[in-house]
Amino acid sequence: MSTERKEASLRVRINHVDYTLVHPGILDNASLPRVPVIRIYGDSSLGQKACLHIHQVYPYFFVEYRGKLHPESVHRYIARLSLSLNHAIAVSMKRNPHSLNSQFIRAIILVKGVHFYGFHDTYSPFLKVHITDPAFVNRAVTILQSGVVMQTHFRVFESHLSYVLQFLCDFGLYGCGWVELDEILQRTKNSVIDVDEEGEEGDALPFPESPYPRQSRMPFEFDAAAHQILNRHSLSARDIHHELRIPAPPLPPEPLVISVRELWEDERRRRAAK
Repeated sequence: MSTERKEASLRVRINHVDYTLVHPGILDNASLPRVPVIRIYGDSSLGQKACLHIHQVYPYFFVEYRGKLHPESVHRYIARLSLSLNHAIAVSMKRNPHSLNSQFIRAIILVKGVHFYGFHDTYSPFLKVHITDPAFVNRAVTILQSGVVMQTHFRVFESHLSYVLQFLCDFGLYGCGWVELDEILQRTKNSVIDVDEEGEEGDALPFPESPYPRQSRMPFEFDAAAHQILNRHSLSARDIHHELRIPAPPLPPEPLVISVRELWEDERRRRAAK
């Protein structure tokens, strides 16, 4: 598979980020009663401000997996954990566990990672638990730690990160930086909210029409699935903690933090221009 980064069809500067819960649509690929959608507001490469809706991003945390790594064993364990945790969350909220509105677990998948606490030089298996609503993350973590699910006191990791911060970290994004997108859909003006006249030229843009109605007064409003974000291709694994070398190896010539790296590039361009 080619590793070349595609040319962005749209860039939006991250000036403000929040999220909302909506009924799932064609871009959400889910049958849940409501799904979270991240909204990014800021300047765009089109020359006017835009509101960007990012779909298929769910909050998550990790728990240790100590079972067998045979596929059938993993699938059985995940199904049991998903059912038990979803049932426990529904009971704690005094809801009917069998109702369609009592779906709190989006997915549980097997991943690998290095333990954060203690000394570990190898990967370990973890389960990545995706929750349908950011408001239920703390409740799910508390229930897992209490031991009522599968009679196990689970060790939970990365549950302290906020939903928006997780999203920014996972895709290599940061405040006042640009989010670059490959394929997007444009929301038209067929909604209950009217836009200013400066958005008139938006109808002529070469973007497919989005099935979602407009929700903001921005000149432009777009929808995109999370996998269309191109910034994620700039991320790469760094095996800098897998060897203990004395003295320590020299630091890399370029900054490891992407936002700092962009500041260096801006300074290089400024000096080259002079």
